Amino acid sequence: MLLIDRPWVIGHRGDATHAPENTLPAFAAALEGGAHGVECDVRLTRDGHVVVFHDESTQRLLGMPGRIETMTRDLIRAATFVGHPAGVRVPDLDDVLVLAEERDAVVLVELKGEPLVSEDLARAVVASVERTRTADRVGFLSFSHAAVAMLHELAPAVPCAALFEHAPHPESIAFHGDADRHRWVVAAASAAQAAWTQALRERGWTIGCYGVDDEETDARLDALGIGLRISDRVEKLLKGRKAA
Repeated sequence: MLLIDRPWVIGHRGDATHAPENTLPAFAAALEGGAHGVECDVRLTRDGHVVVFHDESTQRLLGMPGRIETMTRDLIRAATFVGHPAGVRVPDLDDVLVLAEERDAVVLVELKGEPLVSEDLARAVVASVERTRTADRVGFLSFSHAAVAMLHELAPAVPCAALFEHAPHPESIAFHGDADRHRWVVAAASAAQAAWTQALRERGWTIGCYGVDDEETDARLDALGIGLRISDRVEKLLKGRKAA
């Protein structure tokens, strides 16, 4: 099982300074830059494939109108990224999990959905993890706390974190039944502060943060005893640690 309390640096959507976000070259660049793992966003295509893509709309990244959920996998895979050479494609989740296995890396999979994460997506993501036999290096994330509970039921051995843009009150993050068994939350680094982290720890929760992009924030989280950090600036962060 993934150890969620480690002081790992995770590449947010890979390393988008070297390649389009959420692509295999971006994930490879983050790992080559020293990241312990990568975070990716997933959506379900019209024909039931789990592809790695952040936005609801394809306009910003692929330059064409539409939504992933209304398109087929083949159409999405045939598209090219705006401002990048042809040849870099939208990957399947399987592709990312296989890369992580080859590189002995961690993968945090964030499930996306508007207005809600579908059960079909949750089941397809769990099936991808089972198919690639990568459950020991995977964690699930979602801003949809209903999805967190659903994922715990579908894959109880895989850690799953509720995502927060703010510092949640400790009493507000208990899920139904056994869904909080891993007791893991991931919040914006800007929200992390001493009283909140202490209150969560007293209740047995493990804390991670996203938006950790500079040495000052990294040092502040060290002082708070927060381990896992998700960053858009992996190389910068790790260079700062080596220089300290």
